[in-house]
This record gives sequence, structure tokens and C-alpha cells, in this order.
Amino acid sequence: RLDVQSSGLLLVTEDSALLQAVLHNDDHDDAIPKEYALLLSGRHLPASSLTLSLAAPLTFQRRSRSVSADAAVVRHVRCFRDAELANDYSRIDIAGDAAAALWQHSSDAHTSQIVGADADADPGAAAGADGAGGGSDDGWLTEVRVEICQGRHHQIRRLCKRAGLRLLHLRRVAIGPVELGKMRAGEVRPLSEEEEERLYAACWPVVQRSRSRRAEAANVMGQRRERRALRQQWKMGRAAKAV
Repeated sequence: RLDVQSSGLLLVTEDSALLQAVLHNDDHDDAIPKEYALLLSGRHLPASSLTLSLAAPLTFQRRSRSVSADAAVVRHVRCFRDAELANDYSRIDIAGDAAAALWQHSSDAHTSQIVGADADADPGAAAGADGAGGGSDDGWLTEVRVEICQGRHHQIRRLCKRAGLRLLHLRRVAIGPVELGKMRAGEVRPLSEEEEERLYAACWPVVQRSRSRRAEAANVMGQRRERRALRQQWKMGRAAKAV
């Protein structure tokens, strides 16, 4: 699954047990992680409180009930400056084509734009006390990677909103050991034998539990059918005696 405002990796399978392992294993320690690349407006350094707050556990209300999400793993990738990207795509997550073009542009941005020194290297790039730029008009962008296992409803977007971060684009780049790599929007490819083996190895504990539960359920249903058949035979026998 992937919401319409996001882009990235989709995994298609006919194996229902594998599907359940990938989607519904958030109650176990062996949950399958999903990694997302976030493009944020502004300059947010690794030690920024805004960036760090993305990793904190999340609780929110949905449909009159409280929903909780465990802590995420956050990795700061880079800060870079690109006025065209920062200003021309103020709402790029609305249009898929614009989003894809923006992401490719940001990925191909010249390495000299990546911030590796302190803010004094560019007087116009001075960050605030929190290490964040003043907004999209300064041309700064930040790329981070976020890894989650649960995938609650709009979890990453909610994390960004809570932190006060402006999310320009969200892209899923990995599901467990399967990575998006250099695939572009619309491309389709089969998993390699190695990828398939690694995916099943990662999912096997959950797949095994799922198959065990299905076998138990089938056994219970079989026992119920037998009891119904016996009751029916008993009723038919009583009816025959009454006649």
C-alpha cells in the first residue's frame, strides 16, 4: 500500500502469507521495516531538535480512538540549496508527475551544494539556534531517511506535522531487504532470486505463525463440521424413531 500523495516502492505478490507478514506484523519484534526518503523544506541539521523529534514515538486520535506508533529510526542524509526546487514546488506532493520530476532533480543536485561545513561558509545560509533555515524562500532543502515498522495511517506525515517540518515529498525506498534502487516511476521488475530469498527469510517467522494460525483455524472448522454432522444424524435418528 502507498497513499496517493507519496511515491516509491510497491511490492506485488500472490502469496497471502507473505503479504500479511509485510503489512500486519507490527505486534512482533520481527516486524518488516519500511524505509522512506523525506524531502523537507529548509535547512535542518542532524542535531536539530526538529530533526530529532521525528524519531519520537507518536500517539494520535483516529476515528474516535487513540493510535500509537513506536519510535522511528531517523538518518540525516544531507542539506543542499536549490532555489528552484524550494520555491517552484511549494505543493509538489499533489501532482505525481511534478513530484517525480522534483525528486529526480533533487537526487541529481550537484554535490557542491551539499552542506558539509558550518553555516559560516555562507553568510546567507546562517541557521537559527535550532539549526533550521528560515523557510522555503531561502532555497535550502533537507533530505532524511526514516525507517518504521508499523506504518500507521499517515504516520510520517503526522510526525512531520508534529515537528513543525514542511514535507515536500515522501518516497518509499525499501521494504525489508528489497530496495527501490534507481528504478523510476512506472518501472516494473521481478525480484531477483537473492531478493526473494532474503525477503522470505526476513518474513519467515511471521509467515510461519500465519500458516500455523490458518492450519489451526482449518482444524477448528473441521471439528465444527463434524459436530454439526453428528447433530444432524442424531436429529434424523430421533425423527425416524418418532415416526
